[in-house]
Amino acid sequence: MSSSFKKLLLLSILFFLLVGCSINSKYGNTPTNHKLIAYKVENERGQHLYVLGTIHAGEVERYPFREEIESAFDESDYFAVEIDVTSTENVVMDMKANAIKDLNVSEDALAHLKKVSETYPKTVSRLTMSYDNLLNYNAFTIESLMGTAAISKLGHSSTYGIEYYFLDKAKHENKEIVEMEGPTYQVDLMQELNKSYADFMLRHLLSYEDSVSTYEKETQFVLDGDVESLINIMYPKNDNSREQGYYDAFIFNRNDTMTNLAKEYIASGDTYFIAVGAGHVIGERGIIQQLEQQGYKVTRL
Repeated sequence: MSSSFKKLLLLSILFFLLVGCSINSKYGNTPTNHKLIAYKVENERGQHLYVLGTIHAGEVERYPFREEIESAFDESDYFAVEIDVTSTENVVMDMKANAIKDLNVSEDALAHLKKVSETYPKTVSRLTMSYDNLLNYNAFTIESLMGTAAISKLGHSSTYGIEYYFLDKAKHENKEIVEMEGPTYQVDLMQELNKSYADFMLRHLLSYEDSVSTYEKETQFVLDGDVESLINIMYPKNDNSREQGYYDAFIFNRNDTMTNLAKEYIASGDTYFIAVGAGHVIGERGIIQQLEQQGYKVTRL
């Protein structure tokens, strides 16, 4: 593990330890009017849960949300997320997985990486973004670093992502947190993607300008609750470059698992508030449409 990576790991651990205790005081008291992508899902007996589509970064001015969203969270017995991003153990596991190098890709993929890397800032999160330095990391890490650069450009931070906001609330209110996937699953997934789809990921990296633009649009669509526009940008109908295996592993198979868990949560009689990436909630193979097709009543909040 490189010295620069060790420094980043230590800084990340300290950051999560310090921020986790104080961030709640930074939120305002006046609700914002963001519509969001939020649903109530119930069975024929009236047992129900709530599903919220999220973005994993943001800014403090976004919170708190409107009353319907906040009340749904307050009513719930459990808060369910993909992974508890405030857990120090999870952060360490994720960072170590990101350090694994496995960049066995084609010359075309490397050429595209070199071209794209030249459009990015020289450093992101204290790591050098030069082509030569990026070769020290796996494809998933490179993709993540470029995403971080786009987020930073807009002044956003993962510390103010929607999940983080509700995780912070859950911990302050002693609401039990449930991980729908957890760190082991996500690390295994990361390694699977690096092994099978590294070439695909590198060949489809966006330039800095395009990455910022795409992230900005997706963020606004989520905040506005604009499901159709979000579907069009995330799952374009005429995407001939799409690698089905990658999308199955990264999105659709996970949607299926989350849908089955949601059904278990509803049947338990307890009320769950689920907050997962908006890409898992929307679309033909998203959680909401699957539940609706299986006979559950779905109401937009």
